[in-house]
Amino acid sequence: MGPFATLNLGMRCGDDPEAVRDNRAQLSLLTNAFPDLLTFGQQVHGNNVSVVAGAEIGSGADATDTAIPATDAMVTNIPDVPLVVLVADCCSVSLYDPVNDIIALVHAGWRGTAAGVAGAAVSKMIGEFGSNPADLAAGIGPSIGSCCYEVGKDVFESFAKNYPDTAGEVFVAYGDGYKLDLQESNRRILAMAGVPEERIETAGLCTSCNTDLFYSHRAEQGNTGRFGAVMILHDRTHRIY
Repeated sequence: MGPFATLNLGMRCGDDPEAVRDNRAQLSLLTNAFPDLLTFGQQVHGNNVSVVAGAEIGSGADATDTAIPATDAMVTNIPDVPLVVLVADCCSVSLYDPVNDIIALVHAGWRGTAAGVAGAAVSKMIGEFGSNPADLAAGIGPSIGSCCYEVGKDVFESFAKNYPDTAGEVFVAYGDGYKLDLQESNRRILAMAGVPEERIETAGLCTSCNTDLFYSHRAEQGNTGRFGAVMILHDRTHRIY
């Protein structure tokens, strides 16, 4: 009910945990997945990437404190394991390697984006599974847009430190600070990591402008839930073409 009335998936928002579990069960039905296989990272706005296998499968499905520790991106090659990130203004970044059947899902707020978490996920796919970035396809989900995302000089300086050639193109001066294009920032980082630009799709939707569709931490002043991005690598032997 109230700020959590539309399928809140976050356990740390003040919602009733049982209601969240029910919502996650609905998510499982919608995605044809087993609820106890839903896999979450403990999102800390960093650039750590975890490979999901074995004991990591199903982490955080029932409670926040069982999520994979300090993880903002997950990679797996195991079929039927749903990777989930939770957002309410941050970007989700989905990556797929159709040659090796690898998926990655990334949570990218401004701190994670400045730390290159999307590029780190690409590197993990290369290092762990032999992916070729030229084969990858990527999708960048809805986030707060540059129309609404006012940030301070500290944010600009964080980007400029790691991406000096990019910062000036994704920030626009605004008052005493800036406005940041978070989706474009991640698109450029993926391109720098070798993902072909024509294989990167960007939602172009602002969560703050569209609170009828999405949760927005900023627009709703923190009194809101979290929606999810989900990726599942379905077993090819069970696919219908």
